[in-house]
Amino acid sequence: MFKRFLIFILAFLLQINSFSQSDFYDTDTVREIRLYFYQSDWDYQLDSFYVVGDNDRILADLTIDGITYDSVGVRYKGFSSVSVNRVKNPFNIKLDYIIDGQDHQGIDKLKLSNVYQDPSFIREVLSYEISRKYMPSSKANFTNLYVNDTLWGLYTNVEAVNKSFLINHFDSKYNAFFKCNPENLNVQIGGSNSNLSNSHGTDSLNYEPYYSIESDYGWKDLYNLIDTLNNFPDSVEQVLNVDRTLWMHAINYSLINFDSYIGYAQ
Repeated sequence: MFKRFLIFILAFLLQINSFSQSDFYDTDTVREIRLYFYQSDWDYQLDSFYVVGDNDRILADLTIDGITYDSVGVRYKGFSSVSVNRVKNPFNIKLDYIIDGQDHQGIDKLKLSNVYQDPSFIREVLSYEISRKYMPSSKANFTNLYVNDTLWGLYTNVEAVNKSFLINHFDSKYNAFFKCNPENLNVQIGGSNSNLSNSHGTDSLNYEPYYSIESDYGWKDLYNLIDTLNNFPDSVEQVLNVDRTLWMHAINYSLINFDSYIGYAQ
């Protein structure tokens, strides 16, 4: 009897350990995320920030699968998927906004997409699942989001492309790292976007309005890439993984993902 009891306890502890170490982006699990905003007019504040192009955040408490985190920073994320007339907007949640080092299973930023224009609800998660077979890509699954205990809807929970992502996929977080849709740039199809064009001259500083640097350095590296692509195509393999780039374009075209380089930067 005592032996059976020990076996039961061991199995129970192993199950708890397995659950605690489960991948936050496991596609077999629908997460539960709850936001408790400090201000009653939180939606008006976030709408106002979005309209004026302000990337400021407002405070909220966050609960993920029963674990609560204080003073996280919340703002809307995205461009075309956000509207002040839409109830279900996408969210960008920064866990260490106030409390340094605060994270959930090593994750300090949540990106919740509102499955805009996708009645199937599976396109984004499925697309990431496919692309991860061929190139470094974010993990993604689903979560039920509650706002002040009201179910706001089913969201796509997407892994942020940040320094942790770089370490996992490129073994370093210190190389040049750019965001190619800076918040202050009004992205337009066929416009002056982050399209790797050399039309802004030979000074790397002229490219700052069109790219947002996320690393400590890298403007010269970016211009070297742009200059090589436009003026020295025979040397392109020295600055670009051509095979993976072609795979990226192929996947975006095959999945009709025009909210990407092929849609805006042509």
